[in-house]
Amino acid sequence: MGAIIEVKFFNSFWAKQVQGSGTYNDPKWPGIEWNPYGYPEFPINAANEGTDNWYVEEARIKGGYNNTIVSLGVRAYLNEKNPMQDIRESSLIYSGVYNSRTDVNNTNVFSVGETITSDIDPSNGSIQKLFSENTNLIILQENKASYSLINKNTIYSGTQGAAEGSKIPVIGQNVPFKGKFGIGKNPESFAQFGFRKYFADPVRGSVLRLSMDGLTEISDYGMKDYFRDSLQVIDNNSKAQNVPWNVATYTPRAILDGLTIEEPVLDLTNASAFRVGTVANMPVTSSGNGVGALMDVVIVSVAPSVRVETTAAGGSGYLPGDEITIQGNGANPGFDGFITFKLTSAMLVSTSFAQNPFYVENVNSCDIFLGSKVLNIVSGSPIDTGAVVTDVSIVAGQSPVTLKVSTNNTITPESSGFFAYGYKSKIVGGWDNHNRYYTLSLQTKPAWVARASDFTTLSYDEGIRGWVSRYGYKPGFIFSLKGNYFSTYDNSLYEHYVSNSSNTNFLNYYGVNQECFVNFIVNSNPSTKKNFQTINYEGDNGWEISSMISDSTKFNNQGEGFTDNSTVIRSYNEGLYVDPNSGFPQRVGFDRKENLYVVANIINQSSATEGEVIQGSLLTGIKGYLANVQISVDTSTNVGGAKEIWSVGTTFVQSS
Repeated sequence: MGAIIEVKFFNSFWAKQVQGSGTYNDPKWPGIEWNPYGYPEFPINAANEGTDNWYVEEARIKGGYNNTIVSLGVRAYLNEKNPMQDIRESSLIYSGVYNSRTDVNNTNVFSVGETITSDIDPSNGSIQKLFSENTNLIILQENKASYSLINKNTIYSGTQGAAEGSKIPVIGQNVPFKGKFGIGKNPESFAQFGFRKYFADPVRGSVLRLSMDGLTEISDYGMKDYFRDSLQVIDNNSKAQNVPWNVATYTPRAILDGLTIEEPVLDLTNASAFRVGTVANMPVTSSGNGVGALMDVVIVSVAPSVRVETTAAGGSGYLPGDEITIQGNGANPGFDGFITFKLTSAMLVSTSFAQNPFYVENVNSCDIFLGSKVLNIVSGSPIDTGAVVTDVSIVAGQSPVTLKVSTNNTITPESSGFFAYGYKSKIVGGWDNHNRYYTLSLQTKPAWVARASDFTTLSYDEGIRGWVSRYGYKPGFIFSLKGNYFSTYDNSLYEHYVSNSSNTNFLNYYGVNQECFVNFIVNSNPSTKKNFQTINYEGDNGWEISSMISDSTKFNNQGEGFTDNSTVIRSYNEGLYVDPNSGFPQRVGFDRKENLYVVANIINQSSATEGEVIQGSLLTGIKGYLANVQISVDTSTNVGGAKEIWSVGTTFVQSS
């Protein structure tokens, strides 16, 4: 008889026979000392009770010249003498064409006979981002921005001839943009809208716009010092994060699956209803901690006792000794009673779906990542167990929350330890098509590491050429679609600026209400020592002065000095009270007069300074050349509603 052998190598082959003694021969694949993993193993019994063993070595039948040849199928295009991997971080390569109309697919063909590579200046670092625009390919390296021509070259000579008429490569000449700016190793900062592209260069502390007029530093528009300092702490060094865990006091439970009940205790009040062959879908209840489920039940015998078999899972979380009740639902005639029995270990099937699990508590499952190292704490020091996390699941019905953690190697967990994983800083950029903003989030720790800290999110408005706002959300990714602005957080997608007729919730990001405030400097007549007496604003109700601090006197060379600061000035609603003497309503904070929210005075709460006679609450106003004021939204006036502010002003007199 014959044997069909699947050939998995690309060289020519012969059909050869190996003769040996007895019924067992063990030839090896030609040229190697073992049978490769995944290939047909020898011996292959072809005929004669296993004494004839065949293997294929050459493509031509009998090996003769011009004999019939067996198709080789897909072959390696080139057999190099030194097939070593070559990493070229600043080079481009392209394959053959793909044309669906003519069924031509050469995307896996890289012909070494053609010029299919293009080398960019390696001194500018690796290529981090490619963006195709019209007939140009924009290339962003770590330290340089350039573009390569597609299917064309720049003509430098004015003469027509062979130089211009020769074949033009797919990736043509590389043309650098003016200026030494790149994208660092943060391609996630890239965003595009219309003919403008935006990205950050953390190495040079700049945020760039690439437009028809070339590169422009938009970080210079009033924010030069801020971005210089903020981008300085964004680096690409790998950092470690340790998530602590404690072993849970939990006994693994199992599922009820395909069991056979030999000797149940019956409810004999309806024993005549039990008929052999009756099939029903039964709800399962338990006196234990298991989670019940519907169970397909078949009655297989009724004497001397009722014998029941199940064909589907009946819930999870059971332990031996749990009392189970299978109740008839009346859907099948003749089976509307119930059967009660206790579980034995033989009836249970383990729910273990991953390798080597152990159980921990008090850990947010979102903080455990597949591939995290598992560390034990031994004598106060973390010790690497050599295992990594392969799966995490929540154990149902446990309080506190218990997690089942599976690893690639068996470990003996101590009472506590760490899940350790690495991360790098991120600069998340995207286009907000709702407001026409370029939004940028500088994250020293990514959102999946620290959800509400170590970040600054702000936006740039092309209309005023300035940075207009800072936000209280920390996105994973940001993007726009059809005029709507979206961001991701954990494993969820959020749409921003959502409003309807019944509810508009401002300052709410990812389900958490955020604080809103504006900081500004009052510095009219900068050379005059002033006493700030009152403050007012024009806008909506609901704003309060959370802090107002003067500049420091700096009485020594170390910069130490005194400052004046005021008490909190309440909003129009929160400052309302009833005078106990007169019974009339009064306001301790902002009052309203002719569409302007005004305050009678600013109460000083600073401590006494050297030479002061009157200080603190006895002193009206604060003294200084300037005042640093923070005006913020209160926590009770139209929470989640829109609150606009147009202008803020003060009254002051020259201080004596």
